[in-house]
Amino acid sequence: MANKTMKSVSGQTRDDTLAGYTATANQRTLADSAIDTLSKRELSNLGFGVRHQTANND
Repeated sequence: MANKTMKSVSGQTRDDTLAGYTATANQRTLADSAIDTLSKRELSNLGFGVRHQTANND
């Protein structure tokens, strides 16, 4: 999305202010994604979220 468009939506008027805002938003998104991935991995290691197949799976 172009800076002009993002500034109109966010109310920012300066490119440097917008850059700080988008960097913070991107960092937050990346952090959320990392925590989600790590949580899923931990749950998987504990046996949650993974179905183990057995020979007599009734």
